[in-house]
Amino acid sequence: MLALETGYDVTTFVGSEPKRASVRPADLAKYLESLPMQVWPLGPMIELTQTDVVRDASALYRNFSSAQQILRSMGLEVQVRPGG
Repeated sequence: MLALETGYDVTTFVGSEPKRASVRPADLAKYLESLPMQVWPLGPMIELTQTDVVRDASALYRNFSSAQQILRSMGLEVQVRPGG
C-alpha cells in the first residue's frame, strides 16, 4: 500500500494478477475489510510505504501515520518500507 497526500494506492493480488485501487483515507478500513481472503496469502500482513513525490508533506505524514494506526487496529502486521 502506498500512502499519498490525498489517500492511498492499494495493490492486491489474486494469483499473479494485480488489482489497483485508489482509496480515500476515510474509506481505508472499510475497503480492506471488503477484500476477499485470497488477497491475504501470507495472513494478516500488509506492506506500507509512502510516495516520494511530495508537495504537501504534512498531508502525506498525516495519511501515512493514520494508515499505520488503522492497519494495526485491524490486527494487521504492518511492514513499513522506505520510499515510494
